[in-house]
Amino acid sequence: MTRVSKYNIFSVLVLLTFLSCKRTQKEGMLGPDLKVASPNFAIIDSFKVYGQDKSLNFKIDTIDFSKPTTITDVIHDSSGITKKDTFYFKTRTSPRQRSTYFKAKFNEPVKWKIEIFPLITNGLTAPYKLITGTSDYIDSIPEWTWDGSSDNQFRFVPGPVVFNLSFLGSNKSISIAKFAKNVTLLDSTSEAILLNDFEGGIGIVPYGDNKDNISNPLPFLSPNFPNIPQGIKVLSLFGTDHNGDYFVGGNQQKFPKGMLSGHSASDIYINMYIYGYPSGVTPNATKIGIGVSQDNGKVNGTYDALYDDTFDQQIAVDWVGWKLISIKYSNLKRTTAVTDGGNGPNKLQPETAVGVGCNILSSPNGSTVGAAIDYLIITFGKPLDK
Repeated sequence: MTRVSKYNIFSVLVLLTFLSCKRTQKEGMLGPDLKVASPNFAIIDSFKVYGQDKSLNFKIDTIDFSKPTTITDVIHDSSGITKKDTFYFKTRTSPRQRSTYFKAKFNEPVKWKIEIFPLITNGLTAPYKLITGTSDYIDSIPEWTWDGSSDNQFRFVPGPVVFNLSFLGSNKSISIAKFAKNVTLLDSTSEAILLNDFEGGIGIVPYGDNKDNISNPLPFLSPNFPNIPQGIKVLSLFGTDHNGDYFVGGNQQKFPKGMLSGHSASDIYINMYIYGYPSGVTPNATKIGIGVSQDNGKVNGTYDALYDDTFDQQIAVDWVGWKLISIKYSNLKRTTAVTDGGNGPNKLQPETAVGVGCNILSSPNGSTVGAAIDYLIITFGKPLDK
């Protein structure tokens, strides 16, 4: 055999090997490959954000994570054939409800990313979510949807959220703002109820000690604390125990009776971040009292301290800065003050709970005290993870 013949046979074998190893890819998708936009890159169908099934009182400006999503838009399967996403979605296993999906189309495959973050943020403690892909379209594939989770330790809360779409090698970008509802989803528990993140003043019911006879600053929302755990505001508690009875004031976070039904007291945790002032700013003699009010139904279905019970626990704030505190419902004790809810059957009954109070207390009595609270949330099964 001549040298030329040997060379030709070798070349054919190499070519056949190359062709047999060539990858097949879904039409329009390039997987993890980097694809820089060309100078002719263009957006054909504008970027859109969908939050729930259009048949469920669909509102384009709202994303409601409490309602399941039935996606009926057309997508492409691996062979390039179009089919209803409801079929495709059922073949995928997702650990969480996927409630937000996106739509867009481009004139060429490109590496793109969708960044999700709160509209109002201090930049240091903001939740952030990143979704990426390489394709000439974006649709409701589960990997390209958002379930309300964050990529960092901070959690999204109800409020305006920005969705920003951008591309590798292009200065084109599109930003869309939506209002997210019921957005709390936690890795630490299978279920949770956010009582208040203290961002917008919703549900703030402040009160002070009328017996002090001197006006105390009532609890209020404040952004003036360092390293806020979540969002940009917290519930500030500050005042003086003028009459020496230890109680200064607080906030009552009300919720519907029966909200905790189906859970035992040993399964419920009340979680919050508490801020302790540095020495010299205010006397390090602060206590926070966390109390749950139970309505036993004697007074027109509403809580009345003269007929019902409050179960609480006092926490000595002996640290500086923020600390995550979790209180087990079953560890609460009935208050000894008959004027403040020590008049019911003295039984822990979560199904009758109607509110959680966060109070600032002076210890010893007669002091000026201060603290702050953020992210008041109930979890089930175990405490909130840091």
